Parts: sequence; C-alpha cells; structure tokens
Amino acid sequence: YTHQSDDVYSFDTSYKPMVNVPILSGAAAYGNPYNGSTWLLLLNEGFFYGDKLDHTLINPNQLRHYQIHYWDNPYNKAHDLSI
Repeated sequence: YTHQSDDVYSFDTSYKPMVNVPILSGAAAYGNPYNGSTWLLLLNEGFFYGDKLDHTLINPNQLRHYQIHYWDNPYNKAHDLSI
C-alpha cells in the first residue's frame, strides 16, 4: 500500500461515496485457461477495492495499448466479456 487513501464518488449522486479506499501500487496475475500462460498486470497508484466489486475497473484503452486482448463489446457473439 502507499499508505494513502481517497473517497470515491459515483457519477450518480443517489449513491453514497466509498470512503477511505486504499491506493496501492501492485500487480495482479491472470492465468490464461486456454494456453496456461500467466500475465502480470502492473498497477501504479490504483484504488484497491478488495472483494467489494465483482468486475475490474482497469482502463480498456491501456490494455489495448500494451497489446493485451480485451473484449468489452456485449454484442460480439464470438467473445464473452473478458481480458
């Protein structure tokens, strides 16, 4: 952890903010179930939500910039939503 935290507000004012969310620099490992390779996703000063979210908030444009395949089109029948 960076020993820093911040309050996170939604675009929708009907939601209460998440207070004191830790900021961290770290890595997340992704194991590819198709070929057995492992990818390390390095995060610099990102919010750490632990198990509070059931999805990622990683920016898809950053993933694409580093040639990481990312499917975020719900209408694409060839791919489920995934990294």
